[in-house]
Amino acid sequence: VRKTQEANIARGPSAGDVSMSVPTPSLPLELVTAMLGQVPRNTEIGDKLRQAYMKAGVVEDVLNYFETVLPPAPCDKASQAWTEACRTPGLSPALLILSGLSA
Repeated sequence: VRKTQEANIARGPSAGDVSMSVPTPSLPLELVTAMLGQVPRNTEIGDKLRQAYMKAGVVEDVLNYFETVLPPAPCDKASQAWTEACRTPGLSPALLILSGLSA
């Protein structure tokens, strides 16, 4: 299930979402994370790229991923459930993707 969610996060925008050519197949999670981590702030191209990823549903995919890997109820950060959730391999890239999408 997590691999499918990570693939959904890495889906990225379709070519019709931006004026430049963007590949439509799924991209590796590491590539999407690296790309969004390098999007220039306060530039037209950066704004268009972030908008395309948001339009493609990346934010929703990341939030769905969080719902799956994080504990369903509030818990103590010293708890075993929280520790295990923080060790989830996709958590760090998902947080970096959200950071890259913020303007």
